[in-house]
Amino acid sequence: MGMFNRVGIELREAARPQVHSVANWGEAVNLTVGFGHGISVTPLHVVAGTAAIANGGVRMKPTILMTDPMDPPEGIRVMRPSTSDAMKRLMRLVVTSGFGKKAEVAGYYPGGKTGTAEKNSGHGYKRHANVSAFMSVFPMHAPRYAVYMMLDEPHGTAATGGYATAGWVAAPAAGKVIGRIGPILGLLPEIKEKAAIDQALAIPMHPPRGLVPGPIRIIESRPEPSMSSLQTSGRPNGQIGGQMRATPIPARIPARTEPANTQRRTQNEPVRDFSVPIVVARAPARASGGGQPVVAISTAVTVAPH
Repeated sequence: MGMFNRVGIELREAARPQVHSVANWGEAVNLTVGFGHGISVTPLHVVAGTAAIANGGVRMKPTILMTDPMDPPEGIRVMRPSTSDAMKRLMRLVVTSGFGKKAEVAGYYPGGKTGTAEKNSGHGYKRHANVSAFMSVFPMHAPRYAVYMMLDEPHGTAATGGYATAGWVAAPAAGKVIGRIGPILGLLPEIKEKAAIDQALAIPMHPPRGLVPGPIRIIESRPEPSMSSLQTSGRPNGQIGGQMRATPIPARIPARTEPANTQRRTQNEPVRDFSVPIVVARAPARASGGGQPVVAISTAVTVAPH
């Protein structure tokens, strides 16, 4: 995922991540890196890695230069598309049912991950001195942009119940940014297809082992026509000319057949295969004159290598 090297963007100030040397990389480092205390990376590292998770599993080189949408740069595959589809559903679940609920923006279907870390004092970690961050992508069924919101030593208020963790301070800020920049970027909120999109991104809170979510098939939307074009299109009122629609295939998630008091199975036990049929969701429409579909995440990382 490129976390051990400089990002490679066209900026001399791009910092090198702080990681342990190979000689010191032992079991303890494996454990601490797993929850974020054994490595230090830049925000752009986080965005680039998240882009690979959300775009189908291809790591792209970040750039601040404009690229040709018809000839996007090639990337390096770092995970299977099926893994990316599962991760997109889980990121959306964080916002619908997890600690990222306050990042929800109607019609933009953001997904993300909260992160709250105690700051390093040089001789341990400071208590009550956090870096609270929320890494978000939107819209999750057809990712186009990422927003990384990080707050350094935030303080809880009465509105946050005294908490200064990411779900209370960073997630709401990310949601406000998404709600403001979405229209500026030409992405229209998709309300009519909400049921189909929610179905496409559905995954149980406690999925059974072996669950294989089906791929999310995206159909690109055309710009909404103006009222004048509707009136002169020769179509009955209410019928939008040239707009592509998709009929979702129902996603069936297997019900858990185990009793509620069944103990958790170990990794050595056999795994039953589950599958979910392909589901269809429409990509977010763009306002008239919005140009080609956006293929950049944030302003630097390509999200859709097509």
